[in-house]
Amino acid sequence: MAVPVYEVYKVGEEAHWVEGLDLLGPLGLPVALIPHYDNAEGGTHDTRFSYLGEERLARLEDDLPDGVFVLGVDEHTALCLDLDAGTALVAGRGVVTVRARGRSTTIESGRTVPIDRLAEMADELARSSSGAGSPSAEPDATTDDGHAPGTVTAGPGTGGPVVIRGSPLLEAVRAHEATFRAGRDRGDAPAMVGAILALEDEMWSWRADTLQSDEMDRGRAALRSMVSDLGQVAESGTRDPATVVGPVSYTHLDVYKRQW
Repeated sequence: MAVPVYEVYKVGEEAHWVEGLDLLGPLGLPVALIPHYDNAEGGTHDTRFSYLGEERLARLEDDLPDGVFVLGVDEHTALCLDLDAGTALVAGRGVVTVRARGRSTTIESGRTVPIDRLAEMADELARSSSGAGSPSAEPDATTDDGHAPGTVTAGPGTGGPVVIRGSPLLEAVRAHEATFRAGRDRGDAPAMVGAILALEDEMWSWRADTLQSDEMDRGRAALRSMVSDLGQVAESGTRDPATVVGPVSYTHLDVYKRQW
């Protein structure tokens, strides 16, 4: 199954599934594949899960055929399937999520699991949601740093925390804004100029990316704000007036005393 993102998010149709190509079916993976699983550019509304949001995804799970589970792939992330080795490797900056009946487990970037383990994880999650046990750890997952594999996260209505990461572009915008503010606070004009140029370079490097959000607009707004602040600083100057007026005042006072 797949999510008709444009029809739901842009056109406003009721959230629903459509039949996908079922490329993973022959591998024993009956999945509803959801890209952009960790999207967080919605501002005041939830755009996770390919712009469905938690509430609509929770409703849609009830419409999935028996045995079908959600396989979510974060932005800038890939699930690489090695058919000869029978393994699935998560690569990139996010995680891959296996979700069944409102409960999820994640596989972090750099970890490898057997392909058939993905379906087993979904089955364990489904059984745990009905009180038939809890999901087991991932003894088959491997990673160079030796860390434990994916963790189980709270499902809808549990009140558990939801961690939402920003995109690389938004992270860069925030970092350059912070550098600019630090330079402004200490009166460092070259640092302020450097932050503006760095943000402009960052946005230029993203110009060909097919962004489906307002990230570029937010980057431009940050850039304009920084330039405006730099103009105000240029008008008033970055140096403490005391360092300029002070020596002159003391000199005049000394001359006045000698004349007296």
